[in-house]
Amino acid sequence: MDRRQFLSFIAGTVALPSVAHALPSPPPRPHRLNLLNAHTKETFSGIYRDDNGPIPRVMDELSVFLRDFHTGDKIGIDVDLLDFLSHVMQSVGQTQATILSAYRTPETNAMLARKGFKPAENSLHLYGRALDVHFGDKLADAMKVARAMQ
Repeated sequence: MDRRQFLSFIAGTVALPSVAHALPSPPPRPHRLNLLNAHTKETFSGIYRDDNGPIPRVMDELSVFLRDFHTGDKIGIDVDLLDFLSHVMQSVGQTQATILSAYRTPETNAMLARKGFKPAENSLHLYGRALDVHFGDKLADAMKVARAMQ
């Protein structure tokens, strides 16, 4: 399974209600993410969820961090997606992930299609429910963890 298939698997697992019961709820503590945006070079490091649920101020920060960097548009990011990412990272001992793609507007999706990238027409990126992530040398381990989580 290549990176694109793995990312589609993650996005599908988060998006499909029939498998939503397989997702951890919530991930092991702390509910922290340490992320680098490959395109903007911005970083995010912090706790996004506490015992009361997602922290609204931090979710707003993540919405900005994970915005469509082509247009600057943002959307609310699915907290289940962040939980899944956090759980996979913690399970494989990954302290930081590099975000390659997050939210995309329909215009950006169309532009990528024109350039030959073949994004899905109804991509979960359009809804803040998908991330393309680089895990460095821990990709194979991350795929195993994600599969085990179903």
